[in-house]
Amino acid sequence: MSIGMSNGPSAPKGFEALLVTLLTGLQQLIPAKSTLVVKGATMTQAQVVSALQAVIAYYAAVRNQKAAMLTALAVRKQQSQAARDLYNQIKAALVAQLGKGNPELGKFGFKVGKTPKPLTSEQKALKAAKARVTRQKRGTKGSAEKAAIVAATPTLQLGPNGPTLTPNPADVPAPSGTAAAAPPSGGSTTEPGGSAAPGSSNTPAGK
Repeated sequence: MSIGMSNGPSAPKGFEALLVTLLTGLQQLIPAKSTLVVKGATMTQAQVVSALQAVIAYYAAVRNQKAAMLTALAVRKQQSQAARDLYNQIKAALVAQLGKGNPELGKFGFKVGKTPKPLTSEQKALKAAKARVTRQKRGTKGSAEKAAIVAATPTLQLGPNGPTLTPNPADVPAPSGTAAAAPPSGGSTTEPGGSAAPGSSNTPAGK
């Protein structure tokens, strides 16, 4: 039996390569009828070659199995997506046949989702009340409330720099802390104690 460098799907490396090189030299350079003293014993060339071939066979077997495993892993990686697609299709078919949430689906290894229990009338009322309080705190408005909010038409004014739009006072929020609006020109205000404010129209004319 001759084990060369081309044996197996991959070339021998490391110590295995040294063993193969030694075997090749023995077969090519040492005559078959020659003898060698190995480990204190006299052995023929054929005996030495046979012992060396047995050792190399173990290395070659492991190398070949490793190469086969790597090939199998590469094939499995290529087929993994197809396997997942098949799994999902079978799962969908079983769910459709047995019904979603059926406990029997667990026997196939599928996770069975828990069906939520229906709320009682008290739980529904509590949930609705919590939602209303949350909307009030967040200032959330419903669709009807949003539709009722309509901005007034702004006023178009022509100035030296071109036309400008002045928003309606109703749409402009008053600054916080703003004092009450002043009375119209010519009006009067009464100060505490009943006395008229300076410039009041209550002052008799000509005085």
